Amino acid sequence: PLTFGRVITIMCQVMDAVSAAHRLSIIHRDLKPENIFLESTVGQDFVKVLDFGVAKILETEVRSVTSPGLVPGTPEYMSPEQARGGTIDARSDVYALGIILYEMLTEFVPFKGRTALETMMSHVQDKPIPPSTRRPDRRIPATLDSIVLWALAKNTDDRITSAGQFRDLLSAWAEVSGIWPSSTTKEDHERPISRQGNMLAEFFSSDEITDLKSEGFRPEEQSSLFYRPLPPLKESAQARMERGPILGRETEKGWLEKFLTSKNAGVMVLTAPDGGGKSRLLREVLAMVRKNTSMEVIHC
Repeated sequence: PLTFGRVITIMCQVMDAVSAAHRLSIIHRDLKPENIFLESTVGQDFVKVLDFGVAKILETEVRSVTSPGLVPGTPEYMSPEQARGGTIDARSDVYALGIILYEMLTEFVPFKGRTALETMMSHVQDKPIPPSTRRPDRRIPATLDSIVLWALAKNTDDRITSAGQFRDLLSAWAEVSGIWPSSTTKEDHERPISRQGNMLAEFFSSDEITDLKSEGFRPEEQSSLFYRPLPPLKESAQARMERGPILGRETEKGWLEKFLTSKNAGVMVLTAPDGGGKSRLLREVLAMVRKNTSMEVIHC
């Protein structure tokens, strides 16, 4: 298995990427290891979250995101509400992140039935075995157990509220435990609760945090590398990236607008090399259609 330090570093990057999607009101719905691309260069891990093929853009009104009889996602990583075909939100992705973290720590998913349906029902009904019980040889601390199990709560209201909060909890845990190098001073560490511990103190007792700081992890579980989330784009820059006009495509824009507003419009396939501006062009044309017609346009 991966060391604790590397697990937390990778997962914090994944959570940062998912949090960015959530800020755009996009939920992934199929988070799993196969959709996480890991590139290791010069001793550092760089993570990309892939395959938003079943992602959903949340509407302002609360509604189910599934069609009758259709349950998107992968059974081993599916939240209880997904398994039931119910209403999902960003906390459904938080549950899948908890499954991935559980698997990285133990090398097992918490629920695995003989069939896909049996696995899905386990998410709905069964209580997960704590990671430390599943892999006692790894000496997984009780505080890390609690964070993982909190993410796997059956009821969304009892779950970690966001991917960003999940990331902040894990990074605080990593620094307080000594798994990551700390950004605080020696004086901070001599206090019962350090600055990083302030966040953990909202959920754990001072005794639990003190025990975590004195855990004494094996050197091979520690990491000299750690992850700091990048600051978000300024709103003005992000707005220019998302809404700025595209230049030099007047012919294509005119043809696409004519096609989309035609009563006989069928299926259109838009192809171009990677980086050719397909998404940007389509976004602008859809905005024109929304502005100039009474059509309801849904672009996923």
